[in-house]
Amino acid sequence: MTRTDTDGRPARVGGRVRRAACLTAALSALTGGALAAGPGFTVQVYERDSGRVLRTLDGPADVSVPGDGRVKLRVEPKAGNRVDRVLVGAAPGSDPTCLLGSRVAARHDTTVPFQFGLREAPDCRWTVTAYDDRARTKASLTMRLLRPAPGQPAPDAKRRYDLVAGTTARVALDVGPKGRRSEHGVRVFCTVSHLSYDDPIIHPGRPDAAHLHVFFGNTSTNAHSATASLKRATRSSCEAGQAVRSAYWMPALFDSRDQVVLPERFVTYYKTFVPGGAADQLPRGLVKPIPDGLEMLASEDTLNYGASRVPPIRSEPLSRDSRGRLRLTMNFPQCVAVDGGGRPVLSHRDMPGAKADVVNSHLAYTAYIPGSKTGCPQSHPYRIPGVTYNAYYDVDPNSRWHLASDTDRSRPGHSLHADYFAAWDAGDMAQVVRCNEEGRSCRFQDGATEHGVLHRADGERVYLNSAVLLGDQDRTPWGDHLKKMRHQGGHVGH
Repeated sequence: MTRTDTDGRPARVGGRVRRAACLTAALSALTGGALAAGPGFTVQVYERDSGRVLRTLDGPADVSVPGDGRVKLRVEPKAGNRVDRVLVGAAPGSDPTCLLGSRVAARHDTTVPFQFGLREAPDCRWTVTAYDDRARTKASLTMRLLRPAPGQPAPDAKRRYDLVAGTTARVALDVGPKGRRSEHGVRVFCTVSHLSYDDPIIHPGRPDAAHLHVFFGNTSTNAHSATASLKRATRSSCEAGQAVRSAYWMPALFDSRDQVVLPERFVTYYKTFVPGGAADQLPRGLVKPIPDGLEMLASEDTLNYGASRVPPIRSEPLSRDSRGRLRLTMNFPQCVAVDGGGRPVLSHRDMPGAKADVVNSHLAYTAYIPGSKTGCPQSHPYRIPGVTYNAYYDVDPNSRWHLASDTDRSRPGHSLHADYFAAWDAGDMAQVVRCNEEGRSCRFQDGATEHGVLHRADGERVYLNSAVLLGDQDRTPWGDHLKKMRHQGGHVGH
């Protein structure tokens, strides 16, 4: 997709996310050398975050749009018509604040389907113009964004709130040389995909049953996600792209004003340490691949959680000079139970007897076990690379911040936990195991700059790179609109 200013220069993408009021779009057809009788194209108006189509237009219409005021347009030629490019811009006489993205008055798109995002600004009129360069003709629609009358109903509330679009690329893993165990591991940087009240591990098949979560990685993750659907998904918000289709999520963090805060950065580490120490290079076969479909929680309610000197799950204050002043660390269990055939058990629901009703019963943390090379108990012998989430927030650690899962506001973060649903490319997982066994430092090539890991679907840039939010990006883009639970009586804990 190519976007340019009206003078032909590349348009700058970025800017702050603003909260918007509910709007109404009034569209009227204007001719300028028609492609056909009436506009030779349609304009599909859909919700920016959920992708739900509000209405498809080929003439004048009023369209109610969501309460956050953000919509996207998709322009497509009708059958028998040709459209080579589309220009969306502020109509003559519009208020100077009528801009697309960040300080851009107009944008071109030269790729079908032609897509644009619009944001709130007072007294704005937008002109959508489609060009047939071969026939040298064009057609236009002019759109106004109007505030509705008081009490006018808005569309149904969204089930999810998207941030970045995600990438369809597949990024290669750089495997470093053999080194020291203290410096080994695989790093995967991810940006925020979306927020929702789903949890496919704890509440599978039950949309909106959980507290508010922030999701990273596989952009398709929802209450109905399963191994097959994750593997079929085409987009990821991690720099690894389709090499890692795993789903990562954790409770949303709220500041003292009850606003959801975006993390400054989020990184997942895959490392292997053995209680009591281990050599720089481990015996081949000691570390097993993380199997697709493995469901894990980083949770205190897990076998051997208290065996480590440093709590696996913790919040830590950092330097006040850093935007990431609060770090949340979530280490997942490293040991998995096996079935009668020696295969790893993927879910607690597959455990025998009463254990099938105990979340994380198929998992255990490592502990110092004399004579053990893995640190895993005999009940959970399958040793996988340790998975750790680190999430950094620009929040005062001493303020009254809290998690969506917290039940006691006087103890910020007391319910900290995280979820992991595995879906890897088999070849890359084999390399992850190699990096862990051989003490190598590995990471995916930082090629995400050109992909949807950094941008919204409408092209607005959110992240400076695959690890850091833009400096002027609003850290609380939804304000206090989002609550801990979507419905009264929902599940606050895991």
